[in-house]
Amino acid sequence: MAIDYKVLGIQKPGSQNPETTKYYPRPAAAQRVEIEELANEISYSTTLTDVEVEGVIKALIKQMQQHIASGRIVALGKFGSFRVTFHALGQATPEEVKAADIKKVNLRFCPGTGLKNALDLRNLKFRNIEAGAQPEEDELP
Repeated sequence: MAIDYKVLGIQKPGSQNPETTKYYPRPAAAQRVEIEELANEISYSTTLTDVEVEGVIKALIKQMQQHIASGRIVALGKFGSFRVTFHALGQATPEEVKAADIKKVNLRFCPGTGLKNALDLRNLKFRNIEAGAQPEEDELP
């Protein structure tokens, strides 16, 4: 299997000169894998039915939502962890900082060793899916 990509030209910010354009590989939009499909696949390697697996996944998501909303880090072993981050206004002194300074809350995912290993460039293949792309052996050394 290979990860599909397309080539995207990006101009230097603020420049109208096409000579400043550089081209980069960007992941092509991929097909989504929904909970039902994952549950079905997992059920084949366990003693659980697909409905039971789906129930466990949905329960996991519900519990994660509660813990994240409480500011806790949710660690899922080799899969990775989720934590809250803020975008906030800075103040001159610690005494001036208040909750109203928080302007945006994000969820940060930090992949664990299992996912990091899955994305090791030595083990991946890539394929340019654009029409007219030169066929090539897109394996990295």
